[in-house]
Amino acid sequence: LRNRNSDGALCLTNCHHSTNPAIKGHALYPSIHQFKKSPVARTTQSFSTHFVFEIESEFQEPGGLGFAFVVSPSTNFSDATGGPYLGLFNESNNGHPTNHIFVVEFDTVQQADLDDIDGNHVGIDVNPV
Repeated sequence: LRNRNSDGALCLTNCHHSTNPAIKGHALYPSIHQFKKSPVARTTQSFSTHFVFEIESEFQEPGGLGFAFVVSPSTNFSDATGGPYLGLFNESNNGHPTNHIFVVEFDTVQQADLDDIDGNHVGIDVNPV
């Protein structure tokens, strides 16, 4: 991976100290994981993962809005915006039933308009954030 800091940690957004407040970053698994053996299969295959993370801000105020672990049929998030949509959606497609996306969000800022419970939570989302 190219986006690593001097300690070797993956750096998704601030590696180059961008001044863009809505910056987004992605780290995607390069291979497709087939959850069904065939389109008509009734059972799905499972997987497990584990990882360690730290969300670190250069500023006293909350920096960034967290990150998400995503299961998606697409790796194209070019129309997505950063901020409350975590680089996955935008205002017009958030919650659209054709998204077919599963998200575990590690959120660091409360967004009342997105029904966040507080500024430090883990959320499970299907289609919207």
